[in-house]
Amino acid sequence: PESVTDIEGHAFYGCTGLTSMTLPENVTSIGGYAFSDCTGLTSIIIPDGVTTIGNFVFQNCTGLTSVTISEGVTNIGKGMFGGCTALTSVTIPNSITNIDDKAFSGCTGLHSVTLPDNTWIGTNSFENSVRILTGKGSKTAFYLWVQGHSPVYEAGSGDILYAPAINIVTLTPTIVTYHIQNDEEAYVYRVNDSYTEANLNILTGLLPGRNGNLDLKVKLKDAEDIKSNWYDFGTASYTTPQAMLSTQQPKVISAGNVIVAAETNLDDAETYVGFEWRRTDWSDDFKSNEGQAFLYESTMEGYIRNLYTEKLWKFRPFLEVSNGTRYYGDWVGLDPTNTSYFEPTVHTYAKIEVQGNTALVKGYALRGTDNVTVQGFKYWKTAAGVKAAHYGPNRIAVPKDAMTVEATGQVMTASLKDLDYESEYCYVAFVTTSEGETFYGEQQTFTTEADLTGIEHVEMETTTATVLARYDLQGRRLTKPQHGVNILHISDGSTRKVMVK
Repeated sequence: PESVTDIEGHAFYGCTGLTSMTLPENVTSIGGYAFSDCTGLTSIIIPDGVTTIGNFVFQNCTGLTSVTISEGVTNIGKGMFGGCTALTSVTIPNSITNIDDKAFSGCTGLHSVTLPDNTWIGTNSFENSVRILTGKGSKTAFYLWVQGHSPVYEAGSGDILYAPAINIVTLTPTIVTYHIQNDEEAYVYRVNDSYTEANLNILTGLLPGRNGNLDLKVKLKDAEDIKSNWYDFGTASYTTPQAMLSTQQPKVISAGNVIVAAETNLDDAETYVGFEWRRTDWSDDFKSNEGQAFLYESTMEGYIRNLYTEKLWKFRPFLEVSNGTRYYGDWVGLDPTNTSYFEPTVHTYAKIEVQGNTALVKGYALRGTDNVTVQGFKYWKTAAGVKAAHYGPNRIAVPKDAMTVEATGQVMTASLKDLDYESEYCYVAFVTTSEGETFYGEQQTFTTEADLTGIEHVEMETTTATVLARYDLQGRRLTKPQHGVNILHISDGSTRKVMVK
């Protein structure tokens, strides 16, 4: 009734059948625990005439999904909405001057709260609750607890501070790529005691088939520390898969010269993979020969030269991990005289580093039966089109006026310099054989950056660190550059954000 001006403490305590409540406009006071444990209550409107609210008024109202606090209410009491796990929406009016201790503790469904200016924030007011705080609270600093972890929040900045989370992006037997989810750049991080300001990172040197954790510690870039420099803020657990090395049939391109291969679940960034080979009539007293191999999208290849053709041989792939342990595929036999015709293998990596009007590109070239006379990259501006194009045997169209830069090695890199700024280019790796045929890898694209005043171009050597992987802002791995922000993982362990237009 309208005559009611006060709701006494424990008035509706434990009324589980109560589903909604609209308080009369003339109510000025709500006592402690008044609606506590009303698990069926789904919504509540607190009128603006209320000036006094006790502690734990709506504690453990687990069905409560929305709250409207009218303008004029000045205080949110201690533990007022503690344990309201279904609460997803709350509007705090500008009249609120105090949010007491643990006011929203355990509101795990509450994603964001906007703080009125100069509102006093109590200890652990948002313990295990909100992820985004907006506004200017009056307390110098307090702890924002999310999922049991506690970075410090510095009030008064007016910034939106997003509670980071750490997620596994890709996982191979020895490498984990992880993404620190964070909408703002307010934080710096430590993961397993390695400092980083980047969102996308890579951890190498793992062992196959092992459990591990990525422990995230967080610090505000500009905030004064309260207790210590870093605050625990979550763990991502992982189990690395067992190494898979499936030996493929060999390609004997000429007597005694063989291309060997294996299918794997390893990342292209794997540092030490290779093949062992030995004659089938050797005893265990003889050590196998071995050589390094290269990876391209889960295919591992190597080239064995000058095998003795009067004997049969066998080979197998291996992976050597950080502690020196080796993992092997099965032995497969080969007859070094069983020759067939094979085309060269050519790939263009979708891993590109762009600085200004210079691009570092990477490709893969392995000869076939015919000798290789020239190899490298061809590149052209996309505006040039392919109207007057020539085609290799694998039907990749390349403009006849495409520029060429030569390179060497099975894995080859080249620096494309003096490009036009803010322009899109296509590039392909190529191999020309002694028979005059040209074979191309996959066509890839990149976009140069804007011209910076006073900087004409950036010189880069072919030994410059290369891009190991490319991701979008959601942590998804990209096979080629895409429009917008691309996050690059560099071989020197750093990461870089590149805008592709």
